[in-house]
Amino acid sequence: MHVFISPHLDDAVLSCGGLIHQLVRRGEKVVSITVMAGSPNEPLPDTPLTRDLHQRWQAGKDPYETRRQEDFDALHRLGVQNIQHLGLLDCPYRTDVHGKPLYTLNSHLFSGIHPDDPVLAYQLPIPENAHFVYAPLGAGGHVDHLAVRRAAQQLPSDLVVYYYEEYPYSASSGEARRITDDSPQQQVGAQAVQTALDSFQQRLRPRLTFLTEDDLAAKIAAIMYYRSQISSFWDNTADMAARVRAYAQEVAAPAAERLWVKGESNP
Repeated sequence: MHVFISPHLDDAVLSCGGLIHQLVRRGEKVVSITVMAGSPNEPLPDTPLTRDLHQRWQAGKDPYETRRQEDFDALHRLGVQNIQHLGLLDCPYRTDVHGKPLYTLNSHLFSGIHPDDPVLAYQLPIPENAHFVYAPLGAGGHVDHLAVRRAAQQLPSDLVVYYYEEYPYSASSGEARRITDDSPQQQVGAQAVQTALDSFQQRLRPRLTFLTEDDLAAKIAAIMYYRSQISSFWDNTADMAARVRAYAQEVAAPAAERLWVKGESNP
């Protein structure tokens, strides 16, 4: 069984959509688990960060109901049937024990995990019959990605854990700059990937997944379902399709996605 762990409701498809499509087509069992998929209780934290996100998403009173449906639709497009949305809150809604928001500005998303963040004690609920797990590498340094990676690093040693490069933070063309432009030290592209790799205690090896045109087209079609997220990174869906294709070609010709792993097991 192949278990893809997403911090948010889009990460696995954005980064591994082609691989997911390949695995499903091969008849492999694929499970998608999104960790930060819970709907926050009202009153919501009224911060510059939450106001910016809700304005950008334009996804109604409960954006996470909308985003969960987008994720179902995207993963179903890739053929995934086992889709799990967990109840942990996205970092803009997490608070300390006194109810004070921990992340109030966009720049806080990339400033490390807050020491009072309850996510530091989080453990991933991995199915017993899982063998391969796919988790975020931490490229770009988003606090939720770092938190999920930290939890993945604590999984039992008999599991093969692959770390995926998070697109669009891993893209040198700068799609992620749209949401990191107020963080002048924010890294993207190869620099972001290398910084993430350097933060591991052990050396990781790259593993390329070469994509067919069918794989790439399926990935792009799946990303189309994340309507609330398009404006965060791209001008429109046509811009998204072009940039996703260009990035896959940048990873390796004719098109590919890259994972990182300690061992040599094949997915």
